[in-house]
Amino acid sequence: MHLQIGAVISAQRKTAKVTQQELADFIGVSKASVSKWENGQSYPDVTLLPLLAAYFDISVDQLLTYNAQLTTTEIQRIYQQLKAEFGQQDGAVLLKKIHDLVRQYYSCYPFVLQMGLLLVNHLDYLPGKDAAEKQRTYLTEARALFERVKNAAGDPELVVQARSYQAYCDLMLHQPEQVLAALGEFVPATIPPESLIAGAFQQLGRNDEALRTVQSALFQYLTELMSLLTNSLLLLGDQPAKFAETYQRTWQLATAFSFPKIHPVVVLNFLLGACLGFAHQRQIALLSQALTRFETVLRQVVVPIKLQGDAYFDRIQPWLDQLEIGPQTPRNSNHLRRDLLRVLLGDPQMQALAKEPELAPQLQKLQTLLEVEQHDEPAE
Repeated sequence: MHLQIGAVISAQRKTAKVTQQELADFIGVSKASVSKWENGQSYPDVTLLPLLAAYFDISVDQLLTYNAQLTTTEIQRIYQQLKAEFGQQDGAVLLKKIHDLVRQYYSCYPFVLQMGLLLVNHLDYLPGKDAAEKQRTYLTEARALFERVKNAAGDPELVVQARSYQAYCDLMLHQPEQVLAALGEFVPATIPPESLIAGAFQQLGRNDEALRTVQSALFQYLTELMSLLTNSLLLLGDQPAKFAETYQRTWQLATAFSFPKIHPVVVLNFLLGACLGFAHQRQIALLSQALTRFETVLRQVVVPIKLQGDAYFDRIQPWLDQLEIGPQTPRNSNHLRRDLLRVLLGDPQMQALAKEPELAPQLQKLQTLLEVEQHDEPAE
């Protein structure tokens, strides 16, 4: 971090209408020392910083032109910039940038939380011998960041988020006991705060804000519900009838609220899980249907993806904009199609079905789409 302390001393001295010699006499150093500070040739000794700050009636942070806290907009900008660089810059260079930023803003807990999420969402781009080592290394590092936020942040909501993300890391690191110890064995009963916020707005006669609150909560709950239903597919692989029923009901829910358009990522993850499940169950007709839906949604995706409302969710934009990373997706969506297609087409059971007459044309079209995606993207 480059300090601008010399420029601050010079500006403050001129504002106070004192000479370099007068400042030097007060601080107890030579005029040459003050001159070197102001010209950027050296820095004041750390023991002199409180004295200099007191002389100019400013804080030490102001003297150093350092603000340990970032605004939501600044966090969004930094996250967006780093996310865009994954796949474009060397992973080791990006990792150093993240480490430097975390050290610089170590007490800005919303930012530390987002840097942990950045590591979780992009660990495959970071240095490491293989996928297992990367997952172990960077989930452990992200977990430490989440733990810091959980233990030090004063914001209860931030603490809850950090605890959940830390538990996610524990789960991915195959430490289930720690997950249960942190979160308990049952889902806690809570009063949804959005109902109270909406009620308060309504009592104040601010119905537009009440509707915005309800829509934002509904959008978030539907997103979480889609993710939960996707996870439930993983648990129903040995129950084909229940798996198929969950698939059909989830698709009806997604289309009822136009999620393939306004939140395609969560829909594509669901359809990917459905396709892989049907392939392992060898349910050819349902797999063909799921592949068709997967391809349709995938081809409609416009990158970079930004979460957005529509004619129904017409009040949620302010809520999206105020999130720590704004309406952007946590992971670089420029690589979404490629990554999803690689998982789908790389599955051994899917490959074993490539010659099925009903599936062969579909899988070939997806393979061609993958080749186009790989050709169009810059080398990593």
